[in-house]
Amino acid sequence: MHVRRMLFAAAALLLSAAAACDETPVNLPEATSVSVAATEMKMTVGDAAPMAAQVLDQQGRAMSGGSVAYSSDNPSVASVDPGGMVRAISPGTANVTAAYGSVKATARVTVDRDERALVKTLDVLADSVSFDVRAGTQTLVVQGYNGFGQPVCPSLTVRSSDPSVVTAGPAGGCRISVVPQFRGTATLVVQADRGADSVRVRVTSDGALAFVSSRPAASEMFAGNTVTYGVKVMDSAGKPFAGRAVRFDVSAGTLSALTGTTDSAGVVTVKWTLPTDLRTLGNYQTFFFRTVLPNGLVGGGNDPAYVNPGPAVTLSMVQYTSSGLTPLAENSTLSLPLYAFAYVGAAAADAYGNPSTGVSFSYTGPGYTCGTFQLGGATLLCVYSYSPGTGTLTASAGEVSKSVILAFHD
Repeated sequence: MHVRRMLFAAAALLLSAAAACDETPVNLPEATSVSVAATEMKMTVGDAAPMAAQVLDQQGRAMSGGSVAYSSDNPSVASVDPGGMVRAISPGTANVTAAYGSVKATARVTVDRDERALVKTLDVLADSVSFDVRAGTQTLVVQGYNGFGQPVCPSLTVRSSDPSVVTAGPAGGCRISVVPQFRGTATLVVQADRGADSVRVRVTSDGALAFVSSRPAASEMFAGNTVTYGVKVMDSAGKPFAGRAVRFDVSAGTLSALTGTTDSAGVVTVKWTLPTDLRTLGNYQTFFFRTVLPNGLVGGGNDPAYVNPGPAVTLSMVQYTSSGLTPLAENSTLSLPLYAFAYVGAAAADAYGNPSTGVSFSYTGPGYTCGTFQLGGATLLCVYSYSPGTGTLTASAGEVSKSVILAFHD
């Protein structure tokens, strides 16, 4: 009996082993792809949108569990946090990737500027002008305003309806250079972002003329500086006219003389000390000249100029909130929430109290900077972070610099 039980037990073991060999293995689902809501994302600086990535199995079904790793190849343009939230930092393009193991999907993110920062209106400060073909390069002032209603000096493009009559191009400092080529009439169209304006140009060659033969560079045109203008008078044969009296005037500031006499080259020079109070008088000023030409006609003209603030000598840190601009003490600590755009910057002024441009920033700490803009005489830097910690923001203008501490918290 004992032997029989042992044989039955052995047979049972053999049958169990055979059954185990015939059992089919169970295949657990594996991720075969990652899907994102959109492979192209159009955003504006300051926007935030989820990437909405899903991990799919072999049957195309969404899988739960596990974690997706997000990354951006250009975080200064578009960053992405661990939860897949994409944030538009500055204009440009970036590729944001969602990866699950070896499978991944990428979305191309295109970031545009805040529409409010674009030029909305543009005005050439002359409806029509007339130049003699021999006068050489002349300048016209262009005035631009952005969507905030602030004056700006944008990058300009200029197109001539007839380049054989007149050509033109940007000259910096809110000015365009105009070059008469041949007698005739043409239209110049000036554009910047959403703004455009035009000016009608008539080019003549009708005898004697007087014109500005030399003018200061745009870099010299700042409050309180003294600059030199030259005016040349030519007779009907195109030869310099010596001994000709020329009268001068300016819209603001002071002149070294109100009259002058041309030399043997037909040129007379005068010095203009530019105005200092640009807050009251404005940046756009004009130099005027008049003379009696050899043919008995009165000749002359005006040369528009853009006056910049002088070098910065004072600097104060500020923060922009819904209440407006708030002063910040130097080296003070500013408490800021995570996942929110903060606007911190500085207001610089020259020796005469004019709001000064040219403020630059350096930032070390958590998060990113997301562009600058001008508001109320201050230059503001956009900063945000999704990681707690402290950083230092330093503003510099000319020889002056100040810092504040940014403390990001949950």
